Amino acid sequence: MNYKMNKESIKIVLTLVGFVFFAALAIAFTNEKTYETIKQREREAQAYSLKIVLSDGSEKKEDSIAGFGKFYRETVGGKTIGYAFMGEAKGYSSKIKFFCGIDTEGRIKGLSIISQNETPGLGTRVIETISNARFPLGLVQKQEETEPWFCTQYKGISAVDRISLNKGGEWHALSQEARDRLLRNNQITVITGSTITTAAITSELSARAKLLVSLLGTTSPTTVEQAINYEGEDADD
Repeated sequence: MNYKMNKESIKIVLTLVGFVFFAALAIAFTNEKTYETIKQREREAQAYSLKIVLSDGSEKKEDSIAGFGKFYRETVGGKTIGYAFMGEAKGYSSKIKFFCGIDTEGRIKGLSIISQNETPGLGTRVIETISNARFPLGLVQKQEETEPWFCTQYKGISAVDRISLNKGGEWHALSQEARDRLLRNNQITVITGSTITTAAITSELSARAKLLVSLLGTTSPTTVEQAINYEGEDADD
């Protein structure tokens, strides 16, 4: 009786071991096959972002500097006119990777979100685009390919000066006069209900830009700090 039970137990154990072994092989095989695909998509996303955040027609060359790491140098006719770098901000519920382009004085030329996994309907709106199509034509009219309004509002903002967060309404809903006033005051608007996400991106972007500009010596040295000024911090995202 005991012999038969032991024999059955051994068979069960061997079956489980075999199952785990083949499952591990299957996972390893799948990871190997998908790894290059994932990496290729990441490279394509970065190339697309680099195109967005820097000027058309310029040359982009990968570079690096001690204390900062990799960045891209933008040149026209051999003259440097800007830089692009990647940042990773700690948002409300995820890490937000982005590309930012600046000129030699630290003024933002473009911002592109590479990846994020924020709260749907709130923090995820960092990649929201606003269509100009109106109902009922919007049902059949192809939506224009535009940059996310959240990223567009950073253009022209100085990343090396204090950036203030304005809670007076989202940028896409404001008049051109109000947008111009925000730019003059070096302010960007907050996504409604997502102050943490907005502040995290702005803070990381500013700190990285200050550090790069300082290390490259394109302006007078500046302290790398959290140059954020806003009224409190919302608990929700």
